[in-house]
Amino acid sequence: MTRTLMPLSVILAAIMSASCQTSRTNTADQQGLVTKTDGIAEQEIRDILNEDLRKAMSLKSADAQSQIASFEQNYAKGYISVAQDGTVYTLSEILREIREQGPNNRVFDSVRMDDAQVRIHGDAAVATYVMNYTGQRDGSSFRSSIRESAVFVKRNGKWLRILEQRSNAHRPRE
Repeated sequence: MTRTLMPLSVILAAIMSASCQTSRTNTADQQGLVTKTDGIAEQEIRDILNEDLRKAMSLKSADAQSQIASFEQNYAKGYISVAQDGTVYTLSEILREIREQGPNNRVFDSVRMDDAQVRIHGDAAVATYVMNYTGQRDGSSFRSSIRESAVFVKRNGKWLRILEQRSNAHRPRE
């Protein structure tokens, strides 16, 4: 392939981790509308996001096979990723690119997740957050902040990603 299909955050989503805590209080929590199981499910999603961030810092040592295994274990077969430029990628396209071109070669100085919000809707969950990256690629420094949204479904007791979408636009809420 002559062009790289996979945006950085697609690979990172499979192998990242971060604090994922927010200073905002869930309005539903304040009103007593969140059930105990919703609270457990929300923590499970936050744990997944935290593990992603932890893995992002060790991305440089990840090989193609470990990235592929992570996608296959944690993403639904019908997974779709919408990149910052609006391009849509399927799971099979992402896996094919990893097999053909190898793992992402970025080295991160820091990866931080801010403004994490998680909402549970039965066996579905929606998470939004801002990923902040600094690091090196091909000898050049980079810094980016990317607003991401992820949708999860619970299948056979396990949360799987089914959709992620990214946007360069980041304006914090007031």
